[in-house]
Amino acid sequence: MGVVHSKEIESFIKRSEHESHVVSIEDRRRYEREWLELNEQESVLRIWDNDRIVHVPDYYFDQALLDMIARLQLEGSQEFVNTGKIIGEALTQWSQPRSDTFWEYRIQQLIAHGRLDFQGMPGMMNRYAVKIKE
Repeated sequence: MGVVHSKEIESFIKRSEHESHVVSIEDRRRYEREWLELNEQESVLRIWDNDRIVHVPDYYFDQALLDMIARLQLEGSQEFVNTGKIIGEALTQWSQPRSDTFWEYRIQQLIAHGRLDFQGMPGMMNRYAVKIKE
């Protein structure tokens, strides 16, 4: 719920007030099985693909993120790009994952693995900038 916009939640609640939904026993059992299967997986990141949940490694979006950073560097004719700008772009460009903390975590991992250089204070989204490491 933390990544769902409050207007979306409000809309859902208002719709639900006028409709009664009963889950069949078969559906409930299927949901329980699906949850147990998900719970057994050790993956950190899951995405929705082709109407199903797919387990992917946490670095799944890294190359796309690096490509975006390179594009933003070129567009802005600047060496370093503000991390807040990158995260904002990621949130609007990709529908999943929708968490700014996930994107910042991935940026910090790219720094830690030597793929990005930074200046400023990592951990404070709008107080540091990154560039592709040469």
